[in-house]
Amino acid sequence: MSTLPAKKEDVYQSYYLEHQRRKKRLLNSVPIQLGRSFQEILIERRSQRIFTSKSVDPKTLAFLLESAVYAPSSCNRQAVWVSLYDDPKDISHLEQILVGGKGWLDAAPHVILLYADMLAYKSPVEKDFMPWLDIGVMVQTLLLTAEDMHLGACYVNPNIRTEFTEFFTEHFRPREFLLFGGAIAIGHYDLKAETPPKRASAYLGKEDDNRC
Repeated sequence: MSTLPAKKEDVYQSYYLEHQRRKKRLLNSVPIQLGRSFQEILIERRSQRIFTSKSVDPKTLAFLLESAVYAPSSCNRQAVWVSLYDDPKDISHLEQILVGGKGWLDAAPHVILLYADMLAYKSPVEKDFMPWLDIGVMVQTLLLTAEDMHLGACYVNPNIRTEFTEFFTEHFRPREFLLFGGAIAIGHYDLKAETPPKRASAYLGKEDDNRC
């Protein structure tokens, strides 16, 4: 599982500078073929909100959390961190705290919380949006990895009930400069969630201006 750095070292800037150096060294790129197995993962992924009581074994959880370090990030800052909770008491608190988890989150055996380290973002302009983009990419990486491992998963948005703001900060926010980016429920399931309605295409061409 990822752990936060012990000191407030500006490692994010070093990631950024190395990213710029790699861009200059890059001469050719090789196209990647999208395999059918990955297409199946994309198609079959669901937001799973009903879980069995069986816990996920530690090795599987460790592999899932390790996948987080491979998530792309803006200028390779790697500023998004994850924390795992599997104590039923903690998860029960999160079910009450997170608006999107009300009524079901406490059934999940494991919950991952996501945070963006705001010290990584230097420009005042990018602070408003870049951390959220990095969090979103991390979320998708974890969701697809969970699907590949036949685990149920569902993202819970970071909307915190006002009356629990202080409690959340005290119990679930390790450091003040961390931006909370939501949670992911993880667990086994017996019945997979139904397929939600899908658009025929997400492509927006000039001839499709009337769609919006």
